[in-house]
Amino acid sequence: MEVDPPVKPATTTRKACDPRPSAVLAQARILLQAVGELVLGLTGDGESEFCAELGRWTPPLFAGGVVGFLGWFRRCRLNAEILSSTTHTYGRGRAPGAWFIPVLMWWAPRRAVLDIRRAGGSAGTPWLINTRWPPGSPSPSASPSMYGGPGLSEIQGES
Repeated sequence: MEVDPPVKPATTTRKACDPRPSAVLAQARILLQAVGELVLGLTGDGESEFCAELGRWTPPLFAGGVVGFLGWFRRCRLNAEILSSTTHTYGRGRAPGAWFIPVLMWWAPRRAVLDIRRAGGSAGTPWLINTRWPPGSPSPSASPSMYGGPGLSEIQGES
């Protein structure tokens, strides 16, 4: 009598990937784009051939930096799923996609970043996250006032 080989479970455990190469690539693209914009701003004349060539390269570098950042962020989110058995606020696709939803982008990425931070087991206050999204600004009523306009509560007559 032959014995059947053991059957692998239907769900396999994924292993975590190192997000550092994606982060370095995104940071390099953003740095190159920022340096290009700085050079364009300092030279002042947009009519030289150098500025025209530099102006052609900065938008693709910026787009590459955005794509690289979102790839890194998604990889961090997937690693957070592996590290933490608790649930996350947003799904795999919505965590990086929240940056593109018009009103939700004011506070949803903060929640996704806090979920990733929590999964990593970081202790202490999230001071770096709170400098990007101050505690008073994650709500839609506070965000418009950051740009000099009245907040939603001021428009509605609330105090």
